[in-house]
Amino acid sequence: PEFSEFVALNENAFLPDTTRMFHGTNAAFDTPDPARFEEGILGRGYYMDSDGGAAGAWTRGPVRGPTPDAGPNIRAVDIPNDLRLFDLENPQEAEYFGELNRLLPSSQAVDRQLVTEGYDGVRQGTTTMIFPESLSKIRNAFSGLQGGQADPQLAAEVGCTRAVLHKY
Repeated sequence: PEFSEFVALNENAFLPDTTRMFHGTNAAFDTPDPARFEEGILGRGYYMDSDGGAAGAWTRGPVRGPTPDAGPNIRAVDIPNDLRLFDLENPQEAEYFGELNRLLPSSQAVDRQLVTEGYDGVRQGTTTMIFPESLSKIRNAFSGLQGGQADPQLAAEVGCTRAVLHKY
């Protein structure tokens, strides 16, 4: 089936007590590699959005992978509702985040402080960033594997490795 048909068939196949999110990338990979994470507005981590179209914006740019047809792709990821996320929509947490950014020497130091305080990631609007230390708590929605890992065989069978935005 096409990617959009597969998502439609499985849109209610959520794990209990999880929220469906989407990770968009122009890189081909089976397992998220924290060493390759880039710095984003919320820090360094695995970025997801509750809007698949918004996640699709992250697929733009040159394809990075072992072969030219390796990407881009959008991955459906289920995150547990009990993850402890630092919520920048909360005025007190947003103020604290600003203070940390003023007091600490880098955004990586801010991330480390939040991890030390027990947070799994940061949320702002529809975007969620998961710290590398908490990747094992999330699951790829199609393969069921930890950390948002894709099952290459399953992805090839359902055509998910080359999600095209106009089909989504």
